[in-house]
Amino acid sequence: MKVVEFVGAPGAGKSRFARAVMEELGPAGAVDLRGGVHRALTGSAERRTLRALLRVLPPKVGARVADRAAQSRDGSAALNRFLLTHDRYLGGVLSAMRERMDTFPDPDRYLNWVMTLSARYSIAEQGLTPGSIVLIDEGFANRGVGLFAFASTPTDGDGLRAYARAMPRPAILVLLDTDRETCRKRLEERGWTRRSRVLPAEGRLAFLDASIAASRTLADELTTIGVEVLTVLPGEDGDARRRIGELLNGKMSEKI
Repeated sequence: MKVVEFVGAPGAGKSRFARAVMEELGPAGAVDLRGGVHRALTGSAERRTLRALLRVLPPKVGARVADRAAQSRDGSAALNRFLLTHDRYLGGVLSAMRERMDTFPDPDRYLNWVMTLSARYSIAEQGLTPGSIVLIDEGFANRGVGLFAFASTPTDGDGLRAYARAMPRPAILVLLDTDRETCRKRLEERGWTRRSRVLPAEGRLAFLDASIAASRTLADELTTIGVEVLTVLPGEDGDARRRIGELLNGKMSEKI
């Protein structure tokens, strides 16, 4: 499958841009990993009923149901497959978390995010047809930002680069390189993320700075190992969407 990930600080516009890319690809476009992996679940008649139900649910509801499915027996088997092929990635995540446990907010929640994403990714790998396009707006790259931007020490460049080399490699990484002030205004309007709410005002700004720096470091390192990286500055959305379509060579999967 062809994976397109989006990375950037909170408020950078990842989800909005991912939706715009879905629209650019059209009705026969890509699979949004948050709601699409149910197509790959196999097994009993109850599973087939679940798949049929998910196709008519609103996306947000479908995503919650897919979360439950990823925690089921199918999800456990998928996570086992991921562990066997990406043990270096998960080992690096756990090591970096241990170094930051004193100040790391909601470590259980963060680890659950990583495990759920890993299970979803493995299910998609197993079940989607060859050449499928998968969009992940909160993927492994952004999990790296969440891991290293919340740190008791300054952002660890070497650790970030090692993380980038160990994570599942996307076909395209889209860096939403939005400035801190724009991110701050958007977050003030819509509300800060659950993890950043625990920080004082100056801590939130420092977190945004660290998130921007971490996003750029991840993008730089992925570039060095051959990943196609597109940097999107404010106001350049249209050109970037068209470029993504060109890079994917017009090979679109069935819309789920």
